[in-house]
Amino acid sequence: NVTVTVDVSLYRGGVTVFAACDPNQYPWEEHYDWGGYISGQGSMTFNSFSKAFKSGWIYLSITGHELAAYSLRVRWDSEAVQLKDGVPEKGRVAAGTVRWFSFATHLLPEPRAISLRAQAVAGDIGLCVREYRQISGLAQLVERLGKGLRHRKMSWMEQLSCVYSTSATSLAGAEDSIAALDLPMSQGTSIELGILHLDCPSEACGNGDYRLGGADETTKVESEFSVMAVAGDIVILPE
Repeated sequence: NVTVTVDVSLYRGGVTVFAACDPNQYPWEEHYDWGGYISGQGSMTFNSFSKAFKSGWIYLSITGHELAAYSLRVRWDSEAVQLKDGVPEKGRVAAGTVRWFSFATHLLPEPRAISLRAQAVAGDIGLCVREYRQISGLAQLVERLGKGLRHRKMSWMEQLSCVYSTSATSLAGAEDSIAALDLPMSQGTSIELGILHLDCPSEACGNGDYRLGGADETTKVESEFSVMAVAGDIVILPE
């Protein structure tokens, strides 16, 4: 199964995105395989289970009824988005899913401490750093086997094998909307971090009693966020 995600960030106006498989090289509103209107930050996702999906080229077209400014990115499967130093990435994450990002520490001129900042714009999010220090394959296997032998429900941090983790909510004060992790001097080649949708019971938001939201949940099915990695001593919080 192959999943294709088209991420659109609007800076002005709104656009409609159309996609089609070969031989339709010019998809439009009367002839397309997948499509939809996007305003602000949005994504369009389709996969190879669709009857319209064919091997070969996939073509995109962007239309609008007024002047619009946007950026476009296409991702295959669960490919991690590469973070750039000090540049925030905005997105949405649905219940039961994780948006993965990576930050290449081996490209830094020298080993530095890394600051991660994620802002919950809407809903509740978890920030998980899954692989920071290089762990041997045998050590990872032993860790997973140990978790599998436990006869209790695991937290979302345990489910994702987070080395470092924290959470944030947009439903409380401004200070609670920022998930912050300051990591020690970088080791290894990259940092893998994930943003996930969390369900926070209203009576427990203040004490951090979060749980991983399932896809069958009827409330809070999506969270909106901004995430950024900074290598150095100065940290600029997301808007």
